[in-house]
Order: sequence, then structure tokens, then C-alpha cells
Amino acid sequence: MLENPKKNKIEFNENYKVMILHSSYYKALVNHIKESYPLVYQGLCFHSLLEQYVEPKIVGIVKLEIEYRKQNYPLSGCTELAYKGIYDLINDELEEHETEEYLKQFDLDINPVIDTEFLA
Repeated sequence: MLENPKKNKIEFNENYKVMILHSSYYKALVNHIKESYPLVYQGLCFHSLLEQYVEPKIVGIVKLEIEYRKQNYPLSGCTELAYKGIYDLINDELEEHETEEYLKQFDLDINPVIDTEFLA
């Protein structure tokens, strides 16, 4: 199977720190993924990759906040801009994967029985 060269690589960190995952950043990012990409969220949870996926994004938010503060943005504006930047990154990474997961629901080789009750 050929890889799509335009497809964004998803960054995972297997050596994440547990304390980072108890932050409000984690809750906000997980809620965004859960609401925007429910099928990818289920897959990440099923394979226990959610924490490994979210941790680099939290670090990205903190780095962006620091950069915006260095540019003398207001504190609340720094956080909002940092979240927007990371949400855009997540959207770029996961949009194609969500479509793939949705189409897999209709693949009879993967799912011999399609349960139409749970399809959106």
C-alpha cells in the first residue's frame, strides 16, 4: 500500500509526563478531539494512544504562548491564539483520518454487518 505523500504525519510521544495530562490543556484538547473527530477519538482510546497524541500538542500550546508573550500580546490573547494554532494543526492532521474511519464503517471486508442504528 502506497503512502500518500501529502498526508500529514501524526506526532506521538511515548515518553509523556503524567503531570501534563492533569492540566486544563489536556481537557480542552481531548474535548476538541472528542467533539470534532469522534471516530478518531475512539480509535486513539481503543489503542491507548490518546495521551501520546495529546502530549506533544500541549507542549506546542505552551511554546506558542511563550512566543506570543514575548511579542507583548495580552495574556488572555496568548492562550486563545495558542489554542487556535494547535486546533488548526489537529484539524489538518485528523480530518483525513476521520474520513477514512467513517468510510471503514461501510467496508464489508472490515464490518460484515453494518449497524445502521449507530451511524450518524
